[in-house]
Amino acid sequence: MGIEAMRRGDANLALKRFQDAMELFPDSQMIRFSLAQEQLNRGEIEKAFLNFDFCSFPKVPATWALAQARYAYLWNFPERGLTCIRPIFKAYFDLKIADDHFLYVRGLPFFSQTWNYLACFAWMKHDFSECEAITNESATKLTEHDFVGHKLVLNCFRNADFARLAEKLRSSIQEWSKQNWPTGFQNMQLAGLTADQERDFSVAEKSITDVQLNPNDFPWLEDVRTILLAKLTHKHERPDEEKYKQQFLQRQKLLFEPDHAVSFFLLEYQELLKQDYQKSKRPTPR
Repeated sequence: MGIEAMRRGDANLALKRFQDAMELFPDSQMIRFSLAQEQLNRGEIEKAFLNFDFCSFPKVPATWALAQARYAYLWNFPERGLTCIRPIFKAYFDLKIADDHFLYVRGLPFFSQTWNYLACFAWMKHDFSECEAITNESATKLTEHDFVGHKLVLNCFRNADFARLAEKLRSSIQEWSKQNWPTGFQNMQLAGLTADQERDFSVAEKSITDVQLNPNDFPWLEDVRTILLAKLTHKHERPDEEKYKQQFLQRQKLLFEPDHAVSFFLLEYQELLKQDYQKSKRPTPR
């Protein structure tokens, strides 16, 4: 009943129903999660996260745990974000297999997605020790997954040097093209790296705008293109930044998830967007 009220846009009724439900079922983490979401929508950030702190996988679905982690990212609580995803890694270790299909049918997110969340929070904390430990343990204990790429990305973020990753992406694009597989994801990743490394604005812009996306590529890659252009125009202090930024925010009101922010090297730029997001969500003082 609370969710139906939320879907209809009746925030006050949704809040009351979740509060009433909490009084009846104080141990229900799923009800507490819904109450926390509504409190976030109302700008009651501290109250919301106090409720989120009681919710954890597997008492709530793994997708909800990732949603909690995304909120923690948006509000700069990296340790809370790590608390949300650690039980998911435990589930991976219990299953001993990291194959995407195997995890999907068991209601778990792909290993790479959760690992990117881990890398994001490590970057936010300026401490990659836990990320490195989990990566090494995963490579030892989990089968049916290639961990070489994760180790490469980890080293690139830790050393702030992405040259080796750019080389790997070029090689991957060539191999995938031979198989007629979609390469829009990798091409957009490479465009982001190229734009970061290129001093000439026109050349950097062309690397982004020239990426061709096909019908079998993810549709949201166009939003990646938009935020990459916003990031580039910000770097070069161009007036078009506001245009691209607003286009992106209209499409991605919660910004990009931590895993996409890692994949497309958007962590630093989204820190700027987070400031505007947080201001828009906090209630205006009377």
